[in-house]
Order: sequence, then structure tokens, then C-alpha cells
Amino acid sequence: MANTAGRAGTGRADSPNYQVDTRAPVCYRALVNSARLMLLYGEGVGLDMTHIPPTTAFAVHVDTVRTAVVTVRVNAHNTVSLMLATPVTSGQAV
Repeated sequence: MANTAGRAGTGRADSPNYQVDTRAPVCYRALVNSARLMLLYGEGVGLDMTHIPPTTAFAVHVDTVRTAVVTVRVNAHNTVSLMLATPVTSGQAV
């Protein structure tokens, strides 16, 4: 953490007002509609809609060919929406 002058803080601060989430989210379902891939996660604490992961945090393959993720949105109810560079057609494996 840095102050407004850009200098890092020093010392130690204890607080009971935070909680560290050590559980990784687990995707239990994926739905695809054209170029939109919806990932549904089962973690009970909800995803953070203010800290969106970068597009490079996801590796999507369509019929074993890597497809670029163009945008990432975190939605309510533990869902993540990925917009893919190319649409997925019927019968393709994602």
C-alpha cells in the first residue's frame, strides 16, 4: 500500500476487520452462446465485481485451438462472462 506521495508504508497493522479467502473458485458449469462464454462458479462467498481479472487469466480452447478472450465481466450470482474473439458453432468442443 502506498500513500498519496507514492511511498510504501512501513511497520505492522493488525485488524479484525478483514478476511483472507484461501479457497479457489470452482467452475461447475459453462454455457456458450456464439462468442459469449458464461462460467458459473460454486464458491459460496460470491465473486468480486470490482476487481476484474485480465483477459490473459483465462485459457479458452475451441476444438483444441486457443481462442482469445476479448473482454471479461464478473456478474452477480457467481458468474463470469467471457467474450471470445471468434464465435463458437454448434458441435464444437469448448
